[in-house]
Amino acid sequence: AWASPGALTSMLNWYRAVLRHMPSTTEIKGRVTIPTRIIWGNKDAFLLPDMAEDSLKYCDQGDVVNLPDSTHWLHHEEPDRVNQLLSNWFTL
Repeated sequence: AWASPGALTSMLNWYRAVLRHMPSTTEIKGRVTIPTRIIWGNKDAFLLPDMAEDSLKYCDQGDVVNLPDSTHWLHHEEPDRVNQLLSNWFTL
């Protein structure tokens, strides 16, 4: 939970590290070989919708499910829908 001591600092440090040490696409090696479902909020103010499709290119088997009314915090905004999408995926 974000109210936990140090949670906000940890989150911010993670984003700082990602920006400082982000690999270029030529440095990324390997593929995701397990089935992967990407659930994406189309109203995400931080990550562009195209990034979901770009990520899927690294997966041997997967899909993208877009939630048109959700933002970056889709698991908080639509928890029942996210749970349903994950549960359905895990039972395939």
